[in-house]
Amino acid sequence: MANHNETSSFSLTLFNIYRRNPEVTVPDSPPSFAYTQKDGETHRIPFLQPDQEARKEVKSALRRFQPLAEKVFQDGNVLMTVQNDELLKELNQVWRVGKSRLPIRFTRIGGFLLEQDYLCLYIEVRPDRVETAEDELAAAAVRITNKLSYKGHSCKKTEDDSGLNSSQLIREFKNEEHRKSAKNRFQGNDDLPLIQSVLGEALTLEDIFDTLAGPGWDSMLRDRFLLNSLLITPTGDPAPTYSEADKADLVRRARGMNSAYLPPPLENLTGHVIPVQTFANVLFTAANEGIAGHVKPAPPRPRFLRDQFPSRYRSEYTLLFVLAVYQHYRLIDLIRELADHTAHLHETRQFPDSARIEELRQLRQKLAVHEVKYINTQPAFLTNYQQYYTGLRQGLNTGALVEKLRRSTIELDTLLADADQREKKKRKEQQEKGKRVLAYTAECVAFPYYLYNLLEHALHQFHVPVCWAWVVTIPATGALIFYTRHIMRRRE
Repeated sequence: MANHNETSSFSLTLFNIYRRNPEVTVPDSPPSFAYTQKDGETHRIPFLQPDQEARKEVKSALRRFQPLAEKVFQDGNVLMTVQNDELLKELNQVWRVGKSRLPIRFTRIGGFLLEQDYLCLYIEVRPDRVETAEDELAAAAVRITNKLSYKGHSCKKTEDDSGLNSSQLIREFKNEEHRKSAKNRFQGNDDLPLIQSVLGEALTLEDIFDTLAGPGWDSMLRDRFLLNSLLITPTGDPAPTYSEADKADLVRRARGMNSAYLPPPLENLTGHVIPVQTFANVLFTAANEGIAGHVKPAPPRPRFLRDQFPSRYRSEYTLLFVLAVYQHYRLIDLIRELADHTAHLHETRQFPDSARIEELRQLRQKLAVHEVKYINTQPAFLTNYQQYYTGLRQGLNTGALVEKLRRSTIELDTLLADADQREKKKRKEQQEKGKRVLAYTAECVAFPYYLYNLLEHALHQFHVPVCWAWVVTIPATGALIFYTRHIMRRRE
């Protein structure tokens, strides 16, 4: 059993992505909580707010990406937990997970508001203590990932004496005075689950996410969160290798499985679970549920992987993860929107009216922008970043969605081209109709007028009664109209 030193670590970041609900008005002010200072003065402070330092870090990290990748984050707000010492102090206390009593701490909470319509939030947790042996830390990593990956309403409701289910979180107060102090500072927040949990009530991660998002946002994930975890276990082997147990644990953490599952070898999961080895001692596994990494810093120069890689993983790698997830779920949203627009047409088999055609044209413009801006397979300059992103994209199976959208777009283009032809035909028919109306008007008004006047003048010269002018004009006009209709019908 190989012992760890203080540089061993494990972190799990859970992501939830939201779409703005057009039927619900999002409040101008972000979700906030009431906080009472020691002097008795109460302030209302947002849970999340734009963070200038975080924006600087993002801007610095984006320098290693292609300009097209930068556009996704260019107008987005980088959100971090509000910088309030008291709230952060309470959040950073020890929490235990449901019946398993796994002790964890929140170490980072934040998100990205992307183009005002999508909100990607994340919560990072770590074990409260680092296990002393490699297998113990790896086992704890699998247990934490499995317990926290599912949303609370989807977990089994088997309860113990504490009344907790397997995914609920509960604070561990240092003592009763600590509990009373928290209640005094955060009183008056009975409608906010996150504050209730700070005061000692059990809650799920779903409650935390939804509290942070606030009203007007709908989660695009159903029964679980997206997973992103990193395990670092320094080794004395200058050429470290990954055992079958290491690879199996990577699959478990990427998919949120517990240790009872025995995943097949990675080579048998090709196309569903993607191994990505960016360096000899950096291995990732990407799946539809997320991605898991295992880094093994080794002598003689382990400093970067041991000390700096976690920070780099929090910046560039997190941005690549958000980019891939955003592209994936934006694709799903567009395919859904396209299906909603065309479902009625397939059901009724009726050609859409002009208003619906205009909606489809606007949707087609949106799809064109998406094609140029978001179907981005080369976001990074550096090879290891590109490998990470490509593996994650393959694990999510984003390529299949791209092809689905492109096939649907071809069908939409055919429909719009047909609509254009119908509009041209309709305009031509209207022009022909106008010509007919003009001809009939001339025949019904101008021709009899001039013919009658001509005949009246001629008959007057020969002293013939004028009524004979009408006898000739009326049949002649009818014959001309009949002949004109015959010629126009032949042209049609």
